[in-house]
Amino acid sequence: TDTAPPIRPRNLGLNELIAAALIIYPRYIDPVSRLPAPVEVAVEALAVELAASNTIRARAQRLKRNVISWVLNRI
Repeated sequence: TDTAPPIRPRNLGLNELIAAALIIYPRYIDPVSRLPAPVEVAVEALAVELAASNTIRARAQRLKRNVISWVLNRI
């Protein structure tokens, strides 16, 4: 139980809270090198993965998994 919260010298705006929560405070790791990386590298890796997940092969694999799962749940 926090009985005496710390006194903060000023209130932060929404943009400052977003920057702190998503850019400044967290530590990101490059998925290739497994080393610490800036937020831009993490965002780029997510963009590449999203693009790859929308390929026809990826869609076919998801459909196959869904069909198998549906069949197994019916047995």
